[in-house]
Amino acid sequence: MSLQECLASRKDCSGNGRILSKRDILEICESANQAAPLKALFVVLPEGNEYSSGIYKYEKGELGLISGEIKTKYSMELYP
Repeated sequence: MSLQECLASRKDCSGNGRILSKRDILEICESANQAAPLKALFVVLPEGNEYSSGIYKYEKGELGLISGEIKTKYSMELYP
């Protein structure tokens, strides 16, 4: 099972679950970064209560919006 699948099953990123809180998203990103330190980690999010849909870059504990045009049907997609 890939790191992304492990994280997805842990936080319900299946698309059938709830919209994740920003805290949950940051926790997933931090876990992924600790498990496999990466130069760049990208997150695709749907519209949420605490954030808008789009592609974000995770860096130094923060999410930076790169593009607000792409949407996903899943609760969260994570790309190293």
